[in-house]
Amino acid sequence: MKAITLRHPWPFAVCYWGKRIENRVWQPRTELKPGDRFAIHGGRPPTTAGNRQYLDATVNALLQQFGIPRGFERFNAVAFLKASVKPGIVATAILDRVVTKSDDPWFCGPFGWVMRDVIVLDAPITISGAQGLWTVPPSVVAELQQLGAV
Repeated sequence: MKAITLRHPWPFAVCYWGKRIENRVWQPRTELKPGDRFAIHGGRPPTTAGNRQYLDATVNALLQQFGIPRGFERFNAVAFLKASVKPGIVATAILDRVVTKSDDPWFCGPFGWVMRDVIVLDAPITISGAQGLWTVPPSVVAELQQLGAV
């Protein structure tokens, strides 16, 4: 099973805002094909001031555009930001297709990986990620199978 690490707050957007297109400057070739299930991994929490500013600004823009996701209405701004940063595998999805054009508000291209059948985990599986597509260790795949996410 393959996985892709996303910068925050994008894993949260996939899990709770209904983001179903992952934008990349490259398309998967042989390592991930339409119909394959892959893991969505949240990267490390932001540690630099610049990364925290990016997260704050992006979350604020998403809140303005999409509103507060259902189930998060009771959160204040600080708690909401903390909830949006969950490192580790947070979901799995099936790659439906790769597009170069879309009316979907999440699309900015140049390649949009259209996802379907997203399964959100109750709690992240702690594991380090990597750039690009990376292989999920067999023990973690087994854990995802036990959770019904594969």
